[in-house]
Amino acid sequence: MRRHEGLGEMRRETPAYAGRNAGFTLIEVTLALLVLGGSLVVLLGLQSSIVDRTLRDSKRQRAMLLSRQILAILETAKEPPALQKTNGSFHDVLTSLTDSSKDAAAPNPEDAEFEAHFEVQDVGLPEINPNAMRKVTLKISWGPDSIDQITAVYFTPGD
Repeated sequence: MRRHEGLGEMRRETPAYAGRNAGFTLIEVTLALLVLGGSLVVLLGLQSSIVDRTLRDSKRQRAMLLSRQILAILETAKEPPALQKTNGSFHDVLTSLTDSSKDAAAPNPEDAEFEAHFEVQDVGLPEINPNAMRKVTLKISWGPDSIDQITAVYFTPGD
């Protein structure tokens, strides 16, 4: 503080910026909103992608459990599976593999969207036995894309 001449009192010195309004300019506020808006758009896009991936992974996990159910039937069967090619719903393929309809569980409504392709082929061993092995190919799909399917290949002794 300094003393002004001619006045018998002390006054505060005013800073150079005191005449302007303190705060943000319109440009600063606009830029801040643009950055915030852009960040929110990116975050919402990521969340949508995460939800899609979670749904796809959930269906893939369910398809794996369904394929394990069919492979368990093949592993516990007393005889090798018959040569066949079956397409249809998962429950239809499961029913075709069991000896009787009472062995197969009632259809689960959650499994209605899963289609199954089941094929058994002879795979012979050259010069030993042409019917020594059987190759079982099981494909379970739940959508039109190739990413929406799983394929399991299983070998079992033949006749």
